[in-house]
Amino acid sequence: MLKNSFLTLLLTISFTVQTTEYVYPVSVLDHNTILLIQQKMVDNIVLWIWNNKTNTLKSGLLSRFNPANLCLLPDKSGFSFIDNGLLKVKLFYKRSPKTVPLDEPLYDIAMVQWIDNYYCYTSAKNDNYFGIFQLSIKGDVDCIVKIPFADCLYPQKIDDLLFYIERKKNNYRIMSISYPNIPQNNNFDEITDFDMKVEKIIERQTKKEIENRVINKQLILDFKRQPIAFLHMISDNEGFVLEYDSYIDEKDDTILFSYLHLTKSGDSWHYNQLFSFSIPTLLLLTNSPTRLYESILPLLPRHINNTIYYVDSLQQKYLNIFCYDLNHNKIEQKTFSGKKGKSYFAPFLVDGELIFGGSV
Repeated sequence: MLKNSFLTLLLTISFTVQTTEYVYPVSVLDHNTILLIQQKMVDNIVLWIWNNKTNTLKSGLLSRFNPANLCLLPDKSGFSFIDNGLLKVKLFYKRSPKTVPLDEPLYDIAMVQWIDNYYCYTSAKNDNYFGIFQLSIKGDVDCIVKIPFADCLYPQKIDDLLFYIERKKNNYRIMSISYPNIPQNNNFDEITDFDMKVEKIIERQTKKEIENRVINKQLILDFKRQPIAFLHMISDNEGFVLEYDSYIDEKDDTILFSYLHLTKSGDSWHYNQLFSFSIPTLLLLTNSPTRLYESILPLLPRHINNTIYYVDSLQQKYLNIFCYDLNHNKIEQKTFSGKKGKSYFAPFLVDGELIFGGSV
């Protein structure tokens, strides 16, 4: 069942529409609680916590923050987000978030993936190129993979394997490596014994040398000069990736994407296109007054059981929701907005209902 969350929110949130606004879910806390982003303007983002059953709303963050790339902690005691290039963690019982004080200069930090409540991994820039790093909530930075004159992007950890996209000289490949065993429990401040503290610091310095190790990379698939992004692995032998054109004309009404299914058979990997979809260009251009603050993130295909929900403009200026049935290879349209400029975003499953948002 589809439930239009942002229309319900209009009964609760009072504001005057001066430009295009968006309200959409970004995470599900439990059967009744949903985290929502309200984009009032391009640089004015508000996080709300909405109870779907009681239709009550409360603020999730102080208004001075502009949260992006929100990710729940594994135990759902809080969440991380990126604000003005800084990684922050907000616990629900705390009033304010804490900035993670990284011990190495990283920038352009992408969405983090939490291993547990203390450690996560992400791609970020260091020395002008993207590498993949493990971070701790205390700010420890450990390089997982970094390649000279290449970008390592969209990491996906499956057990002891790390999958990622390698981009070098506009060539794109999906690679995998073994995820290193990085020593943890580095609470030096809590160690009172001097010799033990020295031992831990030496261990930590040894750990830092991990970035100089020989990386045994395995090529999964070579896309050559065909751009790909947003790798999503669901097991060590199956995943999905987004494909798009190498040249995007800002004058075009829409941008075309294709969603590819990656599968492993024996020792070989293969892929096939499941469907394609178009996104209005003005939602993604950095100089557009109607662009999304989080760019394409709210519009990415979302997996729910054996169904992939996605949005498509069908060469028009509004988005509707479609679903692709993986079992039967069928596409079904779920919403039918015909209003120019009206956009629906990819849904979440909440207590048996599909909750979605979009433009106001």
